[in-house]
Amino acid sequence: LMLDDVWEKNPNTLKNLKAMLRLGVGSMVRVIVTTRDEAIAREICHSVEPYKLEILTNEMCWTIIKEKTGFKDRVNKKQLKHIGREIATKCGGVALAAQSLGYMLNNMKHSDEWESVRDSYIWNLSTSEGSSSGNHEVLASLLLSYSHMPDWLKLCFSYCAVFPKGHLIVKYDLIHQWIPLAFSS
Repeated sequence: LMLDDVWEKNPNTLKNLKAMLRLGVGSMVRVIVTTRDEAIAREICHSVEPYKLEILTNEMCWTIIKEKTGFKDRVNKKQLKHIGREIATKCGGVALAAQSLGYMLNNMKHSDEWESVRDSYIWNLSTSEGSSSGNHEVLASLLLSYSHMPDWLKLCFSYCAVFPKGHLIVKYDLIHQWIPLAFSS
């Protein structure tokens, strides 16, 4: 079982999660939990020392960005390569940031658009108190992605905030809610 990117800090919820994961002595089931918060890892992994992964290198982030942008098929690779490598350094070694930026850059065909991402003021916003390493880069990359969405897509994205956390959203029901609001046709 793989539980990816656990952010839950509530001790009671973590206690309940640990209780559900106890499968009995001799069980062949293994559970892998990933989290950015070492305290959560220590709380969940009481019998095993948590394994801390190193951050990605800038080159790894650049590889992710190239993959998500379809870089190898670009006609202006030479112009974009240097800019793209500089953007990769802003990912802070976090794959989610590189992936988010890559998807966004995929829709940007010209070097001046890539430069606007590289030079964005969003990278200079101060991190909030208590935010852990890597979270700033992820939040900045997601904010950049959001700010570059077309207006109609921002409406659709923002509409999803009306649903409670963890709510199962049925795609076709959501589309039928958007149509009368003129979010989609």
